[in-house]
Amino acid sequence: MITSPISGGSVVVGARASRMARAGLAESVAADVSLLGWPLSVRRSGLGGLGVVATRDIRAGERLVSEAPLALTPLLGAAAAVCWHCLERAPAGAEQPLRCSGCRLVCWCSERCREAGTVVALTAGHAHAHGPTECAALASWETAGRPNEDVADLILQAVRLLDVRERAASFRPFPSPSATRLGFEAYEERLCDMKRNRENGDAIRRSALSAIDSAPAEARVDRALLEEVLSRHQCNVYGVSGPAAVGHGLASFVGILQLFNHSCAPNLAFDSRPAIPIACGEQGGFAVAGMDSEDARAPRLFTAPVPMYSLIALRNIRAGTELTHCYASSSDGPAARQEYLRAHHGFRCDCPRCACTDPLAELVVSERLDARRCIDPRCGSGLGVHVQDNSGQRQHEGDGVMLRCVHCGESWEADEEDLGDLGLDICASI
Repeated sequence: MITSPISGGSVVVGARASRMARAGLAESVAADVSLLGWPLSVRRSGLGGLGVVATRDIRAGERLVSEAPLALTPLLGAAAAVCWHCLERAPAGAEQPLRCSGCRLVCWCSERCREAGTVVALTAGHAHAHGPTECAALASWETAGRPNEDVADLILQAVRLLDVRERAASFRPFPSPSATRLGFEAYEERLCDMKRNRENGDAIRRSALSAIDSAPAEARVDRALLEEVLSRHQCNVYGVSGPAAVGHGLASFVGILQLFNHSCAPNLAFDSRPAIPIACGEQGGFAVAGMDSEDARAPRLFTAPVPMYSLIALRNIRAGTELTHCYASSSDGPAARQEYLRAHHGFRCDCPRCACTDPLAELVVSERLDARRCIDPRCGSGLGVHVQDNSGQRQHEGDGVMLRCVHCGESWEADEEDLGDLGLDICASI
């Protein structure tokens, strides 16, 4: 994470312990990265802490990593319209057809997802499940009138984490052949722990309090423990968006996606279009096009009962370059980005785009990012990533290149000259 501490923001653990933890985490992740053949490595970042670096030249459009989240929950405002298992949204104005008879809050898009998110997942002890603790806690929270509803999205994640802990559940975050299994303890072992500013600290305290008060007695934990977990969580959580940047949910990763640092001029984009479920109620598998080395279009079955999300290269990247994505909205101006990062992640960004004082440079970068925005008028928000053919080359249509929106999946032709360069040396690039 690219940070300048604010309000005392700093790593809580001691320097020596922090170095040991980073080394152990880097070594653990390296084994899975090697097994999966991903073109990256986890190293100490020049910006502080760990970062992820390209180990070979990467072409625009490459899908670099895919990972299932430990906690995947809808936003409260979308709870009735978004499936709690696959996060698929119902048509505009509609609700999902199936609703939990216990809490009356959780919904599913199909019987297959309902079964996969309850019977199948609970039998397997999988983390991604609507378990008894979550059901009882959500029902209690609803009955109490939804206390602290202004931080409800974090409360829903906290309740899911309490359920995972109570069931001692685990899951496989990575595609086969990785056999790594992670659970609640991964928040302490694999995520950074940073002090919060006053605003974030208040949201975390109230979320922890509501989650614990709502949970059954046997699932309650010391509030300090849950606050620490949520502090780690908030530094690393991803927002999942649909067309027009409408929020669907929050995805909390503990495998490798939490290690990618921030830049307002990123070289990667988070793909909110997850892997496609294949008979998830029967096989527990999902398919992602473009992950099979023999045929980029062929789906590949993953042994995980939850969707997997990916980071995709926005541009060509040289070996040795740190891989980054934007935690804020890349379409916002400098002041709006800084305020969002301060409020939600607790740091001030010093990336090259923010450090550049030339207003013309900011305008050029904004225009180049806008040239990648989805052309579908029903969306218009997601960045377009290059579509590749079977050999890994960009697909062309006439004189342009083909892009695909990471929010709605729409494809379109773009003029490559209009896309320009999104290199990190912003001021020098114009």
